[in-house]
Amino acid sequence: MLKSLLIKNRTLKNKLKFIHDMTRWGLPNVFRRSIAITPRAQGWLDDLNRNGAVMIHCEKYEKVADLVSKKYLDVIETSITQEGLKFDPKYKLGKNEDNMSFIKFIKNYTSDHEAIAGAISFMSEEVKSLLLDEELNALFYNYYHRQPYYIGPLDIYINRSNKKIKTFVDWHVDHLHDLHIGLLLEDLTEEETHLEYVTGTHRRNMWKQGINPDDKNGGPIVQSIVEENRENIIKVFGKKGTLYMGDISGVHRKLEGIKGSRKVMFFGVNTGHHGVKNGRTRFHIMKTDWTALQSKNKFVQRMFKNLPQTKETMAPYVEEIYL
Repeated sequence: MLKSLLIKNRTLKNKLKFIHDMTRWGLPNVFRRSIAITPRAQGWLDDLNRNGAVMIHCEKYEKVADLVSKKYLDVIETSITQEGLKFDPKYKLGKNEDNMSFIKFIKNYTSDHEAIAGAISFMSEEVKSLLLDEELNALFYNYYHRQPYYIGPLDIYINRSNKKIKTFVDWHVDHLHDLHIGLLLEDLTEEETHLEYVTGTHRRNMWKQGINPDDKNGGPIVQSIVEENRENIIKVFGKKGTLYMGDISGVHRKLEGIKGSRKVMFFGVNTGHHGVKNGRTRFHIMKTDWTALQSKNKFVQRMFKNLPQTKETMAPYVEEIYL
């Protein structure tokens, strides 16, 4: 009897937490109207609402990919051994005066796969036109009908593979309606490392299944969702400059390709539910001289408020995530 009561109590707590999280972070705010959006961006938003993921091919994002590639890719691939780089192994944090204010590195080696990542500033000139893009900002706002926030880090990732067979990260879901956004910095094929996403699963029954339905990746509930929706799996690859985003409440996984490499820039957007913790220094917009941001709509200015602030720039989360 005691065990039964404990189970019921835990179930009740979980339901109450779900109601709290959905009310505060997940459900559209009925008091917020949609903002003006271009017909093209409305099409992207319709795809995102329907499928949970969308791939966007647009000349202006290709230009951003060119700028980021030229400025950072070679630096990230060579800086670990680059003479003059100050590298603190405790924080995996380096400083390179010529190329980035702050950069962190991860190198994960297996016999047939390597991953390298470098974090750059949200105030980098190369990404300004993307982060302040009116079409994307309107899409984010209208997707949530709430104030959207950028979440870090702003990572450039390089995955290299030399495998005999493809391997997979287990199917899983992540945070409540976070948007995971990637910009391809080079052409990417189906044979190389890429994301797979089960469309429509961002609107699954979370009341019944929970925001994260299993205790670990590849759990039985997620696996059953995949089996029921095999025909809805999409593969995310394309030409350089392709921008893709997915609601990671939906089921997804990374496929590590046989050959080649994936070079992509990642960042995220959500409604503020795991941004800067209390007591940490926030990025205070009005104290900066970032004039490009000061001329933007107030909701766009607020999109940067949940990022930590460093002394010179924003390369967020280095203190917490990369220890």
